[in-house]
Amino acid sequence: MTALVLIDPPGALRAELAQLASDLSKTDDATFRAKVDALVEKLLVGARPDTRTAVLASVRGTPRDVLELMLTGMATFEPVHELASYQGPLRCLVTDHTASRDTAARPCRTVERIHGVSHWPMLDAPERVNEVIDLALPGRR
Repeated sequence: MTALVLIDPPGALRAELAQLASDLSKTDDATFRAKVDALVEKLLVGARPDTRTAVLASVRGTPRDVLELMLTGMATFEPVHELASYQGPLRCLVTDHTASRDTAARPCRTVERIHGVSHWPMLDAPERVNEVIDLALPGRR
């Protein structure tokens, strides 16, 4: 059996992400990059220094069209509906960045919470993320 572990799923942000994607599509490159950097900085609260460096380098090295498509995709993907037929273990690991959002918008059957990390807990606390993944695997409890 397959197990799914969603790392810091955003919850119900589709409307906000659609608006952000639309707004960003109308900006010049300098404004686009400044707004994306500001968004990423919010998600980096709690990050280790090496996580901050890696994430910013990755985002800044990603072409604009790819970032725009990522935002558009996030604005249209509805995980509760898409994963409704999945019958295997489905665990979510949420951070302080997403824990307070609408839990009904996440398809989680089990939720684990991790504190003091950024939106990229797999970079900030890889051992803890591995523990959560191991717990989701059938026969590994």
